[in-house]
Amino acid sequence: MMIRLQILSMVVLYSLGTFLLSACGSTKPPAPNPVVPITTDTAKEENVSFTNIYPGKVVPLKQVDIHADVSGYVTAILFKDGQKVRAGQPLYEIDKRRYQATYDQALASLHTAEANLLKDQQDVERYTRLFQQDAVAKQKLDYSVSAQKSDSAQVESAKAAMASAETDLHYATIVAPFSGTIGISQVRLGAVATSGSTLLNTISSDNPMAIDFNLDEKQIPDFERSLSKYGHVDSLFTLYMPDQTRYPAFGNYFTRDRAVDPQMGTITVRLTCKSVDSIPLVAGQSMNVKVLSPNAGGRRIVIPMIAAKEEMSEYFVFVVKDTIVQEQKVKLGNRNGGTVVVLDGLKEGDVIAKEGIEKLHDKSVVKIKSLTP
Repeated sequence: MMIRLQILSMVVLYSLGTFLLSACGSTKPPAPNPVVPITTDTAKEENVSFTNIYPGKVVPLKQVDIHADVSGYVTAILFKDGQKVRAGQPLYEIDKRRYQATYDQALASLHTAEANLLKDQQDVERYTRLFQQDAVAKQKLDYSVSAQKSDSAQVESAKAAMASAETDLHYATIVAPFSGTIGISQVRLGAVATSGSTLLNTISSDNPMAIDFNLDEKQIPDFERSLSKYGHVDSLFTLYMPDQTRYPAFGNYFTRDRAVDPQMGTITVRLTCKSVDSIPLVAGQSMNVKVLSPNAGGRRIVIPMIAAKEEMSEYFVFVVKDTIVQEQKVKLGNRNGGTVVVLDGLKEGDVIAKEGIEKLHDKSVVKIKSLTP
C-alpha cells in the first residue's frame, strides 16, 4: 500500500513539472503595435472669413394683448382674423347701446344741474340788490347763496359722472393701438367680456421686426470687438431661414438686455431687420444669426475639424512623420463648417492624420490609405 502511494505521488509531481515546463516554453514576446490605416490632410494657409452662429427668434418690436376695458356682451367684431389693421381702426364693440344710454342720462343730469345753478345765480344777484335796498331779509339772501353753492357742487358731480360715462362709451369701441397684424379673435359675437380680464386678441407690428438671440457671457468680449470692428458692414449680421436659405435682408444691431441671466449665463441681443414683402418675417419664426468673428479675415492656418481630437478641453492633432505619428497640442480658433482655424501648434505644410485618429496615440505606426476607388 505504501509503495503504491509513493508511485502515485511521483506520477503527480512528474505531470506537474511537465505542465510547468510546457507553459514556460510556450511564452512569446508581446505582439508589436498594429499598423493603423489613416487618411491625411495638409495644414493650409488660406484667406478666411469665419462667423459665429446663434439660433434666434423673430419678435415684433411692438406687441399688445387687447383686453376689454368695460364689461358687457361683444356686439360687433369689425375685422377679419389675421388681417392687417391701421392705428385707430375699430376692432370690437362692447354693448355700446348700454353705455350710450348711460352717457345720455349723465349729459341730461348735467344740463339740469347747470340750469339749477343758473337760477341760483340769478336769485343771489336779485336778493343782493333787494338786501342793499332793505327790501328783503338777510336770511333770504343767505338761503340763496347756500343754494347756489349746493347747485354748483351738483354741477361738478354731474360733470364727473358725464366724464365717466363718456370714457366708458369711448372704451365700448376698442380700436387698434398701432398699425400691424391682428391675430385670431379669442371671443365670438355674444360672448361676455369682463373689464380688465377677458383677452380679446393680440396685435403686433410688422415692419421692421426684431430678431433675438442669446449670447453666452464668455462670448461678450468677442461680440463687442465685432461691433467695434464691423459695425459699419452690412454683413456683420447675416440671417438664415429655418431651411438654411439666406434671408434677403441683413440684421442691424439694436440693443442688448441690461443683464446676464444668472440661471443660463446668457444675455439677450436684439437685432432689427426690414421684413421683405416677398418673404415676410413672422413673429415666433426661427432664424439663425451668423455674426462675423473679430478674428475673421486675413490668412490663417486651417485644417479639417475631424482631424482634431479633444481631451479635457484641449485639442490635439497627429502630425505624420514618415510612418510614425507625433501627437501635437494645438490651439484652435473659429470654425466654419467642416474647417477650423489653428492659432498655434501647426505650420503650413504639416501633414496630419485625418481619418482613423480614434485609434492613434503618440508614436503610432500608420499606413496611409489610398483615396482612389
